[in-house]
Amino acid sequence: MRQTKTFPTAQLVFLLFFAAAVLPAQESRVELGGTHGWQDRLASAANLELASGRRDMQQLVLRQGGYTAGPDTELYIDFDSSSFRDETGNHTVAGREERTESHGYRGAAAVFRGSQDGLRLLGSREGMFSPGAVWDDFSLEFYVYPAALSEREQILYWQGSLGTGASAIAQQLIVEVRNRRLLFRFDNMFFTPDGTSRTVEVSGRDGLIPRRWTHHMLRYDADIGLLEYLVDEVPQEVMHMTPTGTESGDTSRVRIGSGSSGELLLGSRFTGFIDELRLERDFVENPYTAALVNETGSAVSRVIDLGRSTARLSRIDAEYATPGETDIFFEYRIGENRVGMDAVDAEWSRFTPNQDMETLPRGRYLQVRAELFADGNFEQSPSITSISPVYESPPPPAPPVRVMAEARNGSVRVQWSPVMDPEIEGYVVYYGTQSGRYFSGDSDLGLSPLDVGLETEIEITGLENGRLYYFAVAAYDRAGTVYETVPSREVNARPTRHAQ
Repeated sequence: MRQTKTFPTAQLVFLLFFAAAVLPAQESRVELGGTHGWQDRLASAANLELASGRRDMQQLVLRQGGYTAGPDTELYIDFDSSSFRDETGNHTVAGREERTESHGYRGAAAVFRGSQDGLRLLGSREGMFSPGAVWDDFSLEFYVYPAALSEREQILYWQGSLGTGASAIAQQLIVEVRNRRLLFRFDNMFFTPDGTSRTVEVSGRDGLIPRRWTHHMLRYDADIGLLEYLVDEVPQEVMHMTPTGTESGDTSRVRIGSGSSGELLLGSRFTGFIDELRLERDFVENPYTAALVNETGSAVSRVIDLGRSTARLSRIDAEYATPGETDIFFEYRIGENRVGMDAVDAEWSRFTPNQDMETLPRGRYLQVRAELFADGNFEQSPSITSISPVYESPPPPAPPVRVMAEARNGSVRVQWSPVMDPEIEGYVVYYGTQSGRYFSGDSDLGLSPLDVGLETEIEITGLENGRLYYFAVAAYDRAGTVYETVPSREVNARPTRHAQ
C-alpha cells in the first residue's frame, strides 16, 4: 500500500453527485486572447504587437513601422494613444480632436472634421519655434488622408514676428491645400547671410487624391541650401536657398523672431486623417514610409494542458481577419510529453480554423502557432483576436464494482473488483463516519482518502470499535485528477472486538 497522491477533502462533496457509471465525453474549450487577453498566453512572439480591436479586445498584428524620438527630434506624435502625446516632451497637445483606431496609416490616427480649432501644439522655450531660434538642417514629415480636398484646408500653421510694435514683420509657416495639392509657405523665415528675409513657396506637382494615404516630407540641407519636397519618397520640387539658385554660394537659414509664441496649429479647417507627425533638426536621408516593419511575424502559444492523455482535439476556433492580400498560416502540435515549460514533443501540423479535424488527434499537451503575412506593399496586416482549441475530455474511469466491507477488531477490510481499463493507475479509498461525507482521520493509515495504488483491497486499521464507518472506492487514471473520478457504491461496517 502507498499514500502518495493528495486529494483535497473539500472536493469530496462534489463526488457525491456522480452516478456510479461511465459518463459521456465532455467538450471543453480553452481561449487564448479574446476576453482573456494575450498576456501570459504566448511562449514567443516575433515581429508582432498588440492593437485595440472590436469590443475593446486586443488583437495580434504585425509590428507597425514608425520612428522613435532621437536627440535631433523636435516633435513626434504617432497618434496611437488616446491622449495625443509628443514623444519628445517638447510640446503639449491641446484640443478636442479624436483618434481613429481602424483607419490610421500606422496604428491609430488623428481624425479632423473641419473644425477651425484643430489641435494646438504648445512648444517649450528651447524649441525650434522659440524666440531667437536658428535652424540649420531640418525635416518635416507626416501622413495625410484628405476626405474632400477643400481649398485652404490647413495641415500645419505657425505665426510669429520679427521685432515688436509698428515695425514688426510677420512670420508664418503654412502647410495647406491649394489647387488639390499641398503648399508649403515660409513667410519671412528664411534669411540670407546679409540679413535679408524672403518668402518661399514649395508645392507638389502631383495632385492629391481624396481618401488615400500619402506621405509628405519637406527637408533642408543647410550646407548646400537644398530644399526638397517629396510625396511618397518621390521628389516634387527641389530648390537651392542660395543667391545663385544652385549649390554654390552662401546658404540661407531659418530664424525665429522674438514675437514667437512657440505654438503650432494642426488640422485647422481640415477634414480627414493625419498620422505620424515628425519634425527633425536633421536632413533625413531615408524616410521609412512602409506601414509595417516586416513582411511576416509569428506567435507560439504556451503549452496547454488538456488534463488527460486520451483527450481528443475536435477543432481549433479562431477569430481573425486577413484583409486584402494578407494571410495567416495556423499550426498545432499535440503529444504526451512536454519539453521544458514551453514546448510539446511533437511535430507541427497545419489546420484550418473553425473546421472539425479530419481525425481526432489525441494527447495531453497542445500548442498552437500562427504565422502572419503582410500584403505585398507592407501596408496591411492580418489580425488575430482569439484562438480557442476545442477538445473532448474522455469519460472518467469507471468505478470499481463488488465493493465489500468486512468488520474486524479496530479495523475494516475493504475489497473490490479491479477496473478493466489500461489507463487505470490506481485506486483511492474514502472513509468517514457519515454517509456520503468521507472526511475521517481516525485510521492510523492517514486521512481519507487513502491511495492504495493498484491493490484491490486494504485493511483500514486504527478505527473505533462500535462506530459505524462508510466507505467508497474510486479509480484514477494517468491524469490523476480527483474531479474526474467516480466513486463506487457506498458500503459500511462497524468494527467490533468480537470480530474474528
